[in-house]
This record gives sequence, structure tokens and C-alpha cells, in this order.
Amino acid sequence: MFLPLLAEWAGVRAGVSVRITSMKRTKLCLRSGVLMLAVPLCASAQLSFPTAASGPVSVEAGPHHRVWQTVTTDERGRAITNSYTELATGLNFFNPATDRYEVSQEEFRTTKDGHAVANKGQHQVTLAADINSGGSVELITPDDL
Repeated sequence: MFLPLLAEWAGVRAGVSVRITSMKRTKLCLRSGVLMLAVPLCASAQLSFPTAASGPVSVEAGPHHRVWQTVTTDERGRAITNSYTELATGLNFFNPATDRYEVSQEEFRTTKDGHAVANKGQHQVTLAADINSGGSVELITPDDL
């Protein structure tokens, strides 16, 4: 809605004839027919970039890395993308429930029967309530061993 009004205003100011062929495309033509500018419009889609105030956003993750990205705009309205890669052993673990990598958490939670479970990392461990009993430690490695 805004672009047709802007095009009409620009046409009146510069002596340009304005023809809108559809909501998806606007054409501006000089009366002499020398210059034609086609601007595609996307009325239903908008691009949103993270602002510098919101900080970096994680755009990719793997078992030992995470890519952070910021997108800012300069004074001309051009998007400037900066990114860096964070590296650490065991930084993320693959969660089969969500089918993606999630941030590892070094913590145990206690179950109702007294077991201590740490399953938010690449190595998952369950400790029995009585550590002196046989088979009191169950360890699952990233290779499912």
C-alpha cells in the first residue's frame, strides 16, 4: 500500500508515469520510455534481522561447535552480517526427541527412587542410590557403547 503511494508521489514530482501491473510488481517508466525500473514486492513476507541490541544469535550447532551471528544495517540500509564460531569439546549433545543439537548441561537430577541422572551431555550417566551396590554406574557414550 505504501509503495504505490510513494510511486505516485515520485511520479508527480519527477514527471514520471506510474503503472502498477499487480501487487507483486510495480513498474516506473519515464515518459520518453528510456528508463524502466521493476521492483518486486512481497506483501505477505517480511525479513527480520537480529538487532545489535539483542546480541548474537546461534545459527548452527554441532557436537563441538556453535556458530553465532549478528546482522546490523549501515546508514544506507545495507545488511552487515558478522559471525564467529565457538569451539569446545562436548559443547552440545544430540537430542533425539527434538532431532537437533542442544547445549550440554553439567548437572545431575535425582529421580524418585534416588538415582542421580546426568543426561544433558554427550556422555550420559546414571548412578544408583547405593553407590556400593554392583552395577551402580551406567555410562552411555556418544557411540552408544
